[in-house]
Amino acid sequence: MPHRALETMEQALASIRERGVLPLTSVGGSPSLVELVAGRPVKGSWTDDPAGERILAIATALEASPEVLVLSTPACGPRW
Repeated sequence: MPHRALETMEQALASIRERGVLPLTSVGGSPSLVELVAGRPVKGSWTDDPAGERILAIATALEASPEVLVLSTPACGPRW
């Protein structure tokens, strides 16, 4: 389902606060950081997507934020 793309780390942080947990990529149909920043589902590698640079910048900023705990699991990858 298309939605308005997140443009800033602050918008992504607000989305994490709202949801509680946010995976980097789609897992089980739940929203992901990649999809929220791209504004749509991303097919294939998000690094090759036109929004890839913005996705990386926002993900990197979230990882550096003292408000965010990043967990990584072998099955699911990073989660904020």
